[in-house]
Amino acid sequence: MTIVLRRAGYNIIHQSSIPTLLKRIEKAQDSSSSKVKYAATQAHRILHFVSKYSPSLYKSRIGELSKAIADETKGTLVEVALMALANVVKWDEKLSTTLDKYVAS
Repeated sequence: MTIVLRRAGYNIIHQSSIPTLLKRIEKAQDSSSSKVKYAATQAHRILHFVSKYSPSLYKSRIGELSKAIADETKGTLVEVALMALANVVKWDEKLSTTLDKYVAS
């Protein structure tokens, strides 16, 4: 069952959906709507699973994740971005040297 979920997941979640999910989490920080908070919770779950099982999807989005870390007032967004970056570095240790470039700018 796990194999089926992993293979089918790439048709649903791919690199271009990462910014949308990050924006949903960011919007929930400023909103009091229950629909927005529910969408953010679901986006958080999806990004958690992507971080855990397929961090390679974040490879082209390292700059956006680094920018998300810069805004310390958005706690959940920072948490998701740090988890994603940590798992990307675990997945490909060569990226750890280029990560400094994104954080510094």
